[in-house]
Amino acid sequence: MITYGRFLQDMMSALIKAGADNEEKVLDTTALQYWAMCEQYPWQFLRRTTSISFASPDSNNEMLLPANLAGIESVWDSDGYEYTETTISAVSDTESNDDYRYRWYFGAPVTSGLLTAKEFGINQAASSFTMTTTWDSDWVGEYIRFQDDLSVYLISASKAISEAYRGEALSNGWASIRPEGTKRMGVLDPAGAAAGTTVTVAYWVYPYPIAEPHHIIQIPHHEALKYAVLADMTGPQDRRRKDALDYYALADKHLAIAKDLNPRFVPPRRPRNKLGTHMRWK
Repeated sequence: MITYGRFLQDMMSALIKAGADNEEKVLDTTALQYWAMCEQYPWQFLRRTTSISFASPDSNNEMLLPANLAGIESVWDSDGYEYTETTISAVSDTESNDDYRYRWYFGAPVTSGLLTAKEFGINQAASSFTMTTTWDSDWVGEYIRFQDDLSVYLISASKAISEAYRGEALSNGWASIRPEGTKRMGVLDPAGAAAGTTVTVAYWVYPYPIAEPHHIIQIPHHEALKYAVLADMTGPQDRRRKDALDYYALADKHLAIAKDLNPRFVPPRRPRNKLGTHMRWK
């Protein structure tokens, strides 16, 4: 990994040589490319786990997921059964004794936040914010998005967030508690019915913005991000199209290297017998 400051030094040097050194565009392009790379792949230092109980699900037999969840790698329960992803919320027939008896799926995401209003204030690097609506203690544990910031922040206490704010200072601006796009999930038993169980979810999160020189880029091989930015910066200009194509090829090459350097996630699995099938408990 590398600090954002060192990455920008390397990035600007390459862009000056390519004649595409618009600093504001470099910063914006880097932020968007970094976000996209972290959204698409479970990098080691963005991995998390959480336990979710389906004892009291919503009317669709689903539960909310953390708002910073980008994707899910694995789901399993306390008996060691691993759940496989499906795209449907019900299964009509019972599957037999194979590896895919239990399933999970993404439900419809949140389309309207608990509170979305133009009344919030927060300073750069602050861990608390202001608002005019009366505080609701149930909001602790929810996530909040400020303005058009890509990241969300966990609300850890009354009008407080767990990570220092990395965006632009905000005064009487927009923010959303449990923001639009927060994901939901459901789990199904072998008969295709909603399973009222507790599962462990292994997932990866969206990164916090890289804004200050000391911030760490959470990708094990930063050259992938470097060439993705170079391709994006040079691609729109016809006379540089050949360079852009070269940069895209290099971005793909270095992204493959980064993935090879990223440890593979191995979920816990029930033991198998000598025939290779899952062992059972009576």
